[in-house]
Amino acid sequence: LEDGLEFPCFSPATCLALYWTEPHCNGSEILGYNIEYGERQLMSVDRVTSCILENLQPDTAYRIRIQAVNEVGVGSFSQPIKAKTRPLPPEPPHIECVVFSHQSLKLKWGDGPSKVLMPSSVQFNLQMKDKYDRFVCIYRGPCHKYKVQRLNEFTVYNFRIQACSSAGEGPFSDIYT
Repeated sequence: LEDGLEFPCFSPATCLALYWTEPHCNGSEILGYNIEYGERQLMSVDRVTSCILENLQPDTAYRIRIQAVNEVGVGSFSQPIKAKTRPLPPEPPHIECVVFSHQSLKLKWGDGPSKVLMPSSVQFNLQMKDKYDRFVCIYRGPCHKYKVQRLNEFTVYNFRIQACSSAGEGPFSDIYT
């Protein structure tokens, strides 16, 4: 399998997809493959040319090698490649009301500036429950504060927030009332 191993094309936080080309069999049909990854973990697969390694650690680099198996025995391992799982999406920040008036609320979350001076790798999705009991987005961006205006006195409002990064969209926070 010398240069037949290709870089994985799919790598979420806990798995890697592998694709390779079948090597020459030298007269004895290939029966399967051994895949070595991580701390010398070995996985055997049937006669396929792709495999998904599952239950891996997020944001971790793995060294991967493959060898063909036939009736004669095992071939030599391929040249190793390094592939990395993605990090987990970010957890939601804690949300709180820092200033309120009869028609507005200023909400704050996480630790960061209220105005962003440079691009941030984390964006926030702030949602408010509407009169139809649906959550709608009222702010999406990198800031850590947002002023909700045109509110009615003596009305309960529900909010939730989600952090998003290149790793994906994280879960929503608990509802803040």
